[in-house]
Amino acid sequence: MMDTMAHRLVHRLRMPLLALLLTVCFYWKLTLSRQYTWLDQPDNAGQVMTMLQEETVQWQHGHFPLWDTHMWGGEPIPGQVQPGAFNPLFWVLFSIPLNGKHEISLSTFNWFYALVHWFALLLAYWLARDIGLSRLAALFCGCAYAFGGFVGNVGWIQHEMSGILLPVVLLYLLRLLRGQRPLASAALSGTFLGASFLMGHHNVPIFATVAVLGFWVYYYITVERSRHWRVLLPAAAFFLCCGLIAATQMLPSYEFGKRSMRWVGAPQPVGWKDKIPYTVYDQFALHPAGLLGFIVPGYERNVPAAFMGLVVVVLAALGVLTLWSKRETRMLAWLALLSVLYALGPSSLLHGLIYILVPGVEKARSASDAVALTDLALVLLAAFALDAYRRRDIDPEHHRWVTRLLLGSAGLLVFAITILLTARPDLDYTDAGLVAIAAALLAGVLAAYWTSRITSRAAGILLLALSLFELNAVVNANYQPYTADRFLKKLYIHDDVAKYLRKQEKLVRVELDDDQIFYNFGDWYGIDEFGGVQPGLLANIAEMQVDWRVRMILGINYYIGVKPLRPDQVEVSQQSGLKIYSNPSAYERARLVYNAVGAPTERIATDLTLSDKTAPERLAVVDGTAPELGNCNGGSAQISRYEPARVVINAEAACRGMLIVGDVWFPGWQATVDGHPAKIYKVYNLVRGVVVEPGKHEVVMTYRPASVFIGMALGVLGLVACVVICRLD
Repeated sequence: MMDTMAHRLVHRLRMPLLALLLTVCFYWKLTLSRQYTWLDQPDNAGQVMTMLQEETVQWQHGHFPLWDTHMWGGEPIPGQVQPGAFNPLFWVLFSIPLNGKHEISLSTFNWFYALVHWFALLLAYWLARDIGLSRLAALFCGCAYAFGGFVGNVGWIQHEMSGILLPVVLLYLLRLLRGQRPLASAALSGTFLGASFLMGHHNVPIFATVAVLGFWVYYYITVERSRHWRVLLPAAAFFLCCGLIAATQMLPSYEFGKRSMRWVGAPQPVGWKDKIPYTVYDQFALHPAGLLGFIVPGYERNVPAAFMGLVVVVLAALGVLTLWSKRETRMLAWLALLSVLYALGPSSLLHGLIYILVPGVEKARSASDAVALTDLALVLLAAFALDAYRRRDIDPEHHRWVTRLLLGSAGLLVFAITILLTARPDLDYTDAGLVAIAAALLAGVLAAYWTSRITSRAAGILLLALSLFELNAVVNANYQPYTADRFLKKLYIHDDVAKYLRKQEKLVRVELDDDQIFYNFGDWYGIDEFGGVQPGLLANIAEMQVDWRVRMILGINYYIGVKPLRPDQVEVSQQSGLKIYSNPSAYERARLVYNAVGAPTERIATDLTLSDKTAPERLAVVDGTAPELGNCNGGSAQISRYEPARVVINAEAACRGMLIVGDVWFPGWQATVDGHPAKIYKVYNLVRGVVVEPGKHEVVMTYRPASVFIGMALGVLGLVACVVICRLD
C-alpha cells in the first residue's frame, strides 16, 4: 500500500520537479552563479526593490502592509496597486528572513524571481495538458510562455506576475466551450481573472478582460444559441466571481486614484477623471517595425517583452495552417492577431476604437502589454504544431515550404552578415547571427524527423532545446553582474547617512537631493522621507509640495544633499560624500494649537495654508466647519509609539485645543481620545488633527481603511461563491 502511494506521489511530482530543474538551469545566472541580478535598472532598483523591502519589514513585524510612513509624509500601500500587497506570491517573499542588515538579500530576490517563472511554467503546462497535448508539447508550451515573451522578458516582476494566471483563465474558458461543467468552469475562469488584478499591475488584467468580453460574445453567437434565461448563468457566474475577487484591489485603487495624480508621459499629470491623452500611447506601443522583435532580438523598439523566438513563431504558423479546422486553433489565431493589433497602439484602428468605446481601458497606457495575450496564443499554437509534427499530421507541402524558407533565410542572413562585416565591421551582428543559427537548426531538426533520421521524441526534445537556446541568448543577456557600477550598487552607499539619522532622539523626516539619491531612500532604510518614486501621488501633495510651509507642517527636519535648499538650514554632519542639514524651523511631528479657522472647500483650505497671512504654528486651517478652541498658549504633545498604521500620542492641553500630527490625512484613519472615538479633522488640506479638552490625554490614531476591509470581504465572498457554484454544478 505504501509503495503504491509513493509510486503515485513520484509519478505526480516528476513533471513539476523536471520543470523546476529546467527553471533553475535556465536562470543559472540568478540561481547558481551568485554573480548576477535582474534588478539592476532604475525602476527595479529605485522603486520596486525598495517598496518590497518596506512591505517585507512590515510583514515580519506583524503588520499587513497598509500604510507607508516612509514616503511623502505617509500614503496607502494597497491603493498604489504596485508592487502588489494583495498578491499571495509576494506574501511568500515577505515571509523569507532578512539578511544581517535587515534587507531582502539579492539571492532571495533571484530565487524568488526564478520560482515565480516556475509557477508560470506549471500553469501553462497544465493548460496544454488539459486541452489534450502530450507531456513533451505541454512542457514546450510552459517553457516558452514562462521564459519568453511578456512573462519572461518584461523585466519588472509585478508586470510579469500580472500575466502568469492567464493560462488558467483560458483553461476554464476552453472547458466551458467543450461543455465541461459550464457553471463551474465559468466561475473558476472568472476567479482567476479576478485574482490577476491582485498580482501587482493592472494593464494585462484589463486587456484580458476585454478579450474575455469578446469570448462571451463569440460564445453566445456561435455556441449557446438557446434563448432560455438559464444560458446566461455561466456568464453571470464568471462576472460575479471575477468582480468580487477583483474588488479586493479595485476598491483601494479607486479610493486612492480619485484623490491622486498620475504621471503618464503627458506634459501634465492626470487625475482619476482625466482621460490619458491619446498622444501618450505611442510612447508605450509596439511599433510596426517591432513586429520583427518576436523573432529578431533588438527589433522590439518600445517592447522588450516581444521576443518569443523563431521556433515558437514558425511552429505557431504551422499550427494555424495545419489545424485551422479545430475551433481552439481558430480562437487562438484570432486572439494572437487581435492582441498584437491592439499592442500596435495608435498605429492600429482597433486600439483607437477600444480607447474610445470601452470604458476604463484607457487607464492602461501601455498598449504593448497586450502581447502577453499574443504570447499565450502563440505558445499553444506552437505546441499544437509540435504534436502534429510528431504524429505526421503536417501537410508535406507545408513542411517543404517551411524548411526551404528557413534554409533560404539562414543562407541570406549569413551572406548579408559576411558582406556587412567587410563594409561595416564596427556594427554588432550578434542578433542577426542568432536568427540565422536558429533558422538553420530548426530546418535541420524538422528535416531530420521528416526523413525518419530521428525519433519523434528526439525531435520534440531538440525543438524544446532550440527554443531554450534562443530565449537564453536574449533573457540571460539582460542580467547585470553584481559588480556593475550602475543602479543597484547605489542602494548600498548611504548606510552612514541612515545610521546618523537613526541616532536622533526625535522622529526624523528627511528631504533628499534627487540628483544624488535616485531611489526610495525612506523605504529602503526605514526612515520617513518626503519624496520618492511612486506610480501616483496624492493630488494635494502634488500641488502643495513646492511650498516651504508644507515642509514645516510635515515636520521635515533634515535635508540631505550637496548644498542647502534654504538659508536657514544648518549643516550638522557629512556622511557618504553628502551633507546633512537640519531645518530648525520645522514643526514638531505632534503639536497643539488653540485657534482654528474653517475652509468650505479644499481649494480655499490650500490657499489659506499657503497664504503669508496665515501662521500655521498657531492656527489650524480645517476643512469644513472649524471646532471652537480655547485660544490659549502652552501644553505639550509627545509621540510615545509610532507604527506604520498606529500612532500613540500623549498630550497635555492648556485649554481646549487641536492636536495636530504632521502625517498625511487619508480616509480610513480613526482616532480615540482616552479610549473614546474622536473625529479626525483634515488640517491644512494635508495632515491629521484631533480636538482635545484641557488636561492630559492619550490619543491613538489607527489606520483602518474601509476600502481595504470591504474589498477583502468581497474577495472572500467571491471565493465562497466560486466554491458553492462548483459544488452545485
